[in-house]
Amino acid sequence: MKLKTLLAATVAALALTSTAQADDIQWGGTATLASEYVFRGAAQSDSDPAVQASFEGTNGMFYAGVWGSNVTSNHNGASSEFDIYAGFTPEAWGWNWDLGAIYYWYPNNNGAAAGADMDFVEIHAGANRDFGPANFGLHVFYSPEFSGETGDAFYTEASLSGDVNEMLTLSGAVGHQTIDQAQDYTNWNLGATVHIEGFDVDLRYHDNDETNTYGDSRGVIMVSRSF
Repeated sequence: MKLKTLLAATVAALALTSTAQADDIQWGGTATLASEYVFRGAAQSDSDPAVQASFEGTNGMFYAGVWGSNVTSNHNGASSEFDIYAGFTPEAWGWNWDLGAIYYWYPNNNGAAAGADMDFVEIHAGANRDFGPANFGLHVFYSPEFSGETGDAFYTEASLSGDVNEMLTLSGAVGHQTIDQAQDYTNWNLGATVHIEGFDVDLRYHDNDETNTYGDSRGVIMVSRSF
């Protein structure tokens, strides 16, 4: 089952190149250094720094790519995470949509032998729209078997962002995670991104309402460069 899932995710990520000429695809990526890796309000790197990178191809409304980071928390021995993803971004009814799938892969995690494999798949649907100077977004993720083989899971997030000027963007989000065989929780974040000399410097506060399970509130600094 795991092999079939990984194969399906890989095929989806390569679908872009199989349906278009290579010179029609726009390639790009991002390199990031973060003071800590936080995912949906939950600590992923035990307060240690994280080095992250992504590589993506787009062709019209279609996209596919891979994102990676080091991890140290609650991944059954895995030290890295790779997210293989693909989707498309149509426009309809005045909204910008994002529909796709993500395969979360934790190489060398030892959970499979214990019946708690950390790898999992999510499908997602979301939309965003500008309202004056602000952009509002709503996104829903679903996994039929969440990380650690904890059953089906839903994550819903609402976000709001706005540019103060060319150099400064303010943004925040609130999300709720439900997991069939694990603790449900709500998380939120609020921060500012400074755009300067081709770099994005993001300062953000993360918190959740189940800190005994998912970690205390924390501030995170991220410095990114796209190419």
